[in-house]
Amino acid sequence: MSIARTSIRLLALSVVVVWSCGTGTAQTLNSALAQAYRNNETLNSERANLRATDEEVPQALSGYRPRIEATADAGPRYLNEKGADGAQQSSTTAPRSVGVTASQSIFNGFQTANRVRAAENQVLAGREALRVMEQTVLVDAATAYMDVLRDAAILELQKRNLDLLGTHPTSAVLSDAVYFAKRVTLSLALRSSGDAGRGFRRVGAAAALVAR
Repeated sequence: MSIARTSIRLLALSVVVVWSCGTGTAQTLNSALAQAYRNNETLNSERANLRATDEEVPQALSGYRPRIEATADAGPRYLNEKGADGAQQSSTTAPRSVGVTASQSIFNGFQTANRVRAAENQVLAGREALRVMEQTVLVDAATAYMDVLRDAAILELQKRNLDLLGTHPTSAVLSDAVYFAKRVTLSLALRSSGDAGRGFRRVGAAAALVAR
């Protein structure tokens, strides 16, 4: 799996891992998706690339516009020469010149039109690539969010089972369990998105196991 896909999955997991291992305040699905959409590094990089691609269109359109060139020259000139009578003659002048040249291409074999079409097609392709990337990020974020809800429900069920069996884990033990589960999840997420997904599904089981 590509590095880009791995980073997408990692960010989607990090958006909702605070819910399961932090203060316990639940995020809504909409807020989780909004954070993934705004803060994903791969998406931000893709947006920057699209903005750079957009700039190629006006560059290609510049082929239709006239070109104007201006030149200026100024400076002293010293002349020292021997005259016909053998005497040395010297003079100092300060010549100056200014020139302006304008040109307009009438027909260049459709080169400009082809460049414009190529630039516009690149922009369209970049937009579609960004749209696919956005869909991938949102799907991964929604999947990770629902995984957290599922694992949190499993953890709560395990705690209730312990209460029914007469075992009452202390709050300190449960805090250590949550911290341990968070460390396991993030360490697995750094390896690959596939491992991260499997590690995230083990959060509830790991926390319940340590709590015992």
